[in-house]
Amino acid sequence: MEILADKKLERKLNEVKPDLIIDAIGMNCPAHVLVAKSKLIKMTSKQIAQFVSNDKSCLYMVPKLVKSLFGYEVMMQYEDDGKFVFLIKRDQ
Repeated sequence: MEILADKKLERKLNEVKPDLIIDAIGMNCPAHVLVAKSKLIKMTSKQIAQFVSNDKSCLYMVPKLVKSLFGYEVMMQYEDDGKFVFLIKRDQ
């Protein structure tokens, strides 16, 4: 998982286009994790999801969720104006 500086982050984001956006703004734990899981398990191989939340608990819960799902990885995470953003890839 990468946590990137501003310029490097901007370049990296321009390279990555998510196939799915999971908008969990306004949801608290565990709701945002349940929504994320239900959408992530429907992804096909090589797809990328962007998960966005404003609940700070996602900093712990999302990586834990992704680690529990076989064949998924957090490619990158960053904070943008109070929103926590994760790019999650399904490898298998």
